[in-house]
Amino acid sequence: MLALLAASLLASTPVDLELHAAASALVSADLYALAAARDAPVSERLLLAGGATVGLGAAKELLWDRGLGMGDPSWKDFGADLVGTAAGLALSLAIDWVLDLPK
Repeated sequence: MLALLAASLLASTPVDLELHAAASALVSADLYALAAARDAPVSERLLLAGGATVGLGAAKELLWDRGLGMGDPSWKDFGADLVGTAAGLALSLAIDWVLDLPK
């Protein structure tokens, strides 16, 4: 399902969607790294980083855009957040695997 979402987003990628995906990738990778620095198990790293990043994306769309009227809430923006989160977590897992860090 994530692949279908990514494919539909890639069909037309305005700068806003790219920014959503990039920001979510950076946030999820950073949170994963913070959890890794505290020696959290891989499952906890993924849950913390993924959950917090998706939560931030949802809050941005619901609270900032819709609630405060500071923008237009968009499912495409949130979809780009999900794609970026998955990319950030995949990159983090790959780095862990290369460095043989998972516990």
